[in-house]
Amino acid sequence: EIIAIAVDRIGRILIGVENGLYILIEQDTDRFSVRPLVTKDQFSLSDYRVQAILEGDPGQIWIGTRSGCVYLWDRKTNDIKVFQNEEGSSNALGISGVRVLAKDANGMIWIGTFVGLIQYNPKTEEYHHFFADDQNPTHLRSRSIRSIFFDQRGGLWIGTYHGGASYYDPALSRFQHFEHLANRNGISHNVVSSFLEDETGNFWVGTEGGGLN
Repeated sequence: EIIAIAVDRIGRILIGVENGLYILIEQDTDRFSVRPLVTKDQFSLSDYRVQAILEGDPGQIWIGTRSGCVYLWDRKTNDIKVFQNEEGSSNALGISGVRVLAKDANGMIWIGTFVGLIQYNPKTEEYHHFFADDQNPTHLRSRSIRSIFFDQRGGLWIGTYHGGASYYDPALSRFQHFEHLANRNGISHNVVSSFLEDETGNFWVGTEGGGLN
């Protein structure tokens, strides 16, 4: 079962599966093989189910897992830095189930999980958690994050499970929400799985159950 796919900066395809991270290697025009990169044979880790993949700085791969652990693998040194999920550990994230990883123009790493959104600063090693509160209009509507996208102006869009889409304004430190509302103009479904901004400036929102907006 292929859970996650990413392409690195030189075009290599990385694949996340139940038992680790692999790279797809083209043998010829019609044949491919896979080579293990981060599996039980290479490393002793607490979770190998790869649900999100992100290339950060050159040679560095971020890996998000089902349990909530995040790994930073250095391809040059073959070292792994482990961000544990357990409270009290030196690199505790305090999250559960990583679904998506993204990097913004300032080098911040954004981690979307089943229980919220995290911004991580690799330089200072500081975290900022964004939690859901449907009674507070400046917070996320849903804590279950499905997708993350940066538009051409650097704006951050968050797709959630059953909380619609949210746009984060870093200048105001607040979210603006776009939801499916009966008898009112809005998106077609509140499970938002993907975003795309095309060359002409149109913004597309993909949903699970409501089609394309």
